[in-house]
Amino acid sequence: MLEGPIPDGFGKIMNSLELLDLSGNKLQGKIPSFFGNMCRLQGLYLSNNNLKGEISCLIQNSSWCNRDELRTLDLSYNQITGKIPESIRLLSGLEDLSLEGNSLEGPSFPGWLQTQSSLTILDISDNGLNESVPVWFWSKLRTMYQLNMSHNNLFGSIPNIALKLHDKPSIILSSNKFEYKVPSFLRQASQLLLSQNKFSDLSEFLCNQSTTANVVTLDLSKNQMTELPDCWKFVDPLRSLDLGNNMLSGNIPMSMGNLNKLSKGIPTCLKSFIAMSERSINRSETLSRIGGYNMTTYEIYDFMAVGGFKFDITWIWKGMEQEFPDPQLKLQSIDMSCNNLTGEIPKEVAYLLGLKSLNLSRNNLIGEIPSVIGNLSSLESLDLSGNQFYGKIASSLSQIDFLGKLDLSHNSLSGRIPSGRHLDTFDFSCFEGNVDLCGEQLNESCPGDHTSSVAVHGEDSGFYMKHFT
Repeated sequence: MLEGPIPDGFGKIMNSLELLDLSGNKLQGKIPSFFGNMCRLQGLYLSNNNLKGEISCLIQNSSWCNRDELRTLDLSYNQITGKIPESIRLLSGLEDLSLEGNSLEGPSFPGWLQTQSSLTILDISDNGLNESVPVWFWSKLRTMYQLNMSHNNLFGSIPNIALKLHDKPSIILSSNKFEYKVPSFLRQASQLLLSQNKFSDLSEFLCNQSTTANVVTLDLSKNQMTELPDCWKFVDPLRSLDLGNNMLSGNIPMSMGNLNKLSKGIPTCLKSFIAMSERSINRSETLSRIGGYNMTTYEIYDFMAVGGFKFDITWIWKGMEQEFPDPQLKLQSIDMSCNNLTGEIPKEVAYLLGLKSLNLSRNNLIGEIPSVIGNLSSLESLDLSGNQFYGKIASSLSQIDFLGKLDLSHNSLSGRIPSGRHLDTFDFSCFEGNVDLCGEQLNESCPGDHTSSVAVHGEDSGFYMKHFT
């Protein structure tokens, strides 16, 4: 790993380089101006170091003998300060510019972008930009396949311009102050991340059929949406949708499918959930199946969606609400609570050897708790409360060593609560509301607990009689 300042003589001995990658080291000090004198340089990568100073020193004090040669400039995640200089417009061939993760002063939107006609990747996230985005900028998306302007203070509405996006780009505008309508021309993006803004109207985006819909991933969480238009059938490519933390009310539109009550029985095809049938999750295989990252999407859009989207969910885990980032790589859980499910728990549930949490509470399920449930040796949380289960509690539950949360309350279970192992540690609340259930946990004696025994005592025999109750 390289440390210390970049020596002045470095540029002289490497003047013929076309690509220089010094990223991910411990380089420090100012960015040397001699980089601008390396006439054949097409890619300069200096990210993830401790370089200081201003970008203007790199450009203004250099000849950049072939200004249209440099295609990529990555200065991200250093300690660069000052303003983004207007002189950066001199780098007319620039296609990929990354400046995020520095301490740049950028209260105004960078006007020098107006002269850049070749940009395909632009990352100016986390730069303190505090202005509305000029109308001319959005036309730059015509040639881009990745734009990241997240974590700034950009505000105002995005105009709905007639614009053809040729490369179905990844557009990341999250953590700003954009508001009002989501324009329909953004439907052409493959990945559209708009979380933590002030968007309130999705009708133009969803219902305008004059613009092709390419969006696979749409994140509108933490906005100000109040209702959902019934036009979801017009965004057929959509695979990942996050609408969490808005102000939504009313019914889920029919075009989204019949989701807010599941009915009928639990399907026996549970055994087809391959990831839950194994004790650990195959990370690479799971990622390959996620919308926006799978091979089908790659074939359609010719590139992998890169960065920006973080799929988080809030989940009731072991009785407590918790947030899980990238849950598809961690959770092996089924939660079908609060529906209208009927029938019995299928015996096929025994195939889910990797299942860690099963929540079927508050449905209309009946029958006995299947004894095969004891095969779920990875189970940490089981909630079957608020149903119509009857019969005895399966003694096989005592075989699940990692079971830390159990709720069988408010059913029609009967008989003695099984004892042994950790089942004795669950308290009253786990079993209440079952009128025919008994056991120490409920402080309720079971039939046969009070027995009589007789001992006979005779003068000659040495025996005595006593009645025990």
